[in-house]
Amino acid sequence: MSTSSGIKSTADRIERLLPKRVKPSRLRHIHGVVTTADELARRFHVDRDRVRLAALAHDMDRDVDGDELLRYCVDREVHLSEYERSMPKMLHGPAASRRLTDDFGVSDGAVIQAVRHHTLGTEALGEIGLVLFAADYLEPGRSVPDMDERRRILSGDSLGEIVCRVIESALRRYGRLAEPTRRLYARLTKELGREPTV
Repeated sequence: MSTSSGIKSTADRIERLLPKRVKPSRLRHIHGVVTTADELARRFHVDRDRVRLAALAHDMDRDVDGDELLRYCVDREVHLSEYERSMPKMLHGPAASRRLTDDFGVSDGAVIQAVRHHTLGTEALGEIGLVLFAADYLEPGRSVPDMDERRRILSGDSLGEIVCRVIESALRRYGRLAEPTRRLYARLTKELGREPTV
């Protein structure tokens, strides 16, 4: 499934399924991510249909129990890091990415990667993944960051700069970064030609 009509059709199927899979508050978050991701995709000339598919799918397993997510990933032979195994609720991205391929026939590697790594990032994250990573943090339904910080982050003049600002904000919020997030940050600051601040 890689044609534009196939991507739109799959996204529509997932959108119809979501109210049955997630809590109303999660559904509002997903719709906020879809809107924010679309704004970023339009601004930075990233394929909006593929971004919409990734944004709709990213949290479709977020309300599933962590132990069930772990069993699903093990049963489907999804490669998991030790860090992911130690925090089963973090497995909603890996589970959703596998569900995209197994249940919805998605073969678009960039969309699958974006959904798989939307929480922590990964060094090799592509444009669709960068859009989703930023949109998941910046959608306006979240209480953090506040609107002033959100505007400051979004004032970045490139997608890489916006993602770096998201990571810096997350560090201030959580006090530490997971290793995949640090590696993504190091890659992006190098590409931007600036010194990392974390």
